[in-house]
Amino acid sequence: MQCMMGSSVRGGLLLGCSLLVFAAGLAPPCRAGERELTEGPAPSDADRIETPLERAFLAPARKQPLIPWLSDRLDELPPFLADTRLEARFRTYYLRKDRTIDELSEAWAMGGSIYYQSGWLRDVFAFEAEWFTSQPIVARNGPLGAYLSE
Repeated sequence: MQCMMGSSVRGGLLLGCSLLVFAAGLAPPCRAGERELTEGPAPSDADRIETPLERAFLAPARKQPLIPWLSDRLDELPPFLADTRLEARFRTYYLRKDRTIDELSEAWAMGGSIYYQSGWLRDVFAFEAEWFTSQPIVARNGPLGAYLSE
């Protein structure tokens, strides 16, 4: 019985090692320096070298205007009006709490904000405002509710 037990353990170990070697053969090879191959040619001047930290903090791209002709008309106005931004920001929120009293407490709300930012008036004064709202879609208040809409 001792001999049978030892051979089955050895057989299982051999099978496990074989599967491990087979799985390692299917894995794609590691390519540690592949990113450097796709970066392009080296900069011609040392001042043009871009570090990873500089790449992480690039200025965000400006969004394209929804109404391009209005943006062109605003460019002709003074900076206080020309640099105006008006945005509608939407969001939804779902909350689910599994309670210990065998009741489900859940709520779903939708809302967002209207955001306005003016340009600078003589580089001294600017105006910024945001109006928020949140409206329940599915919500129960009370002892079993989620109190999301309050």
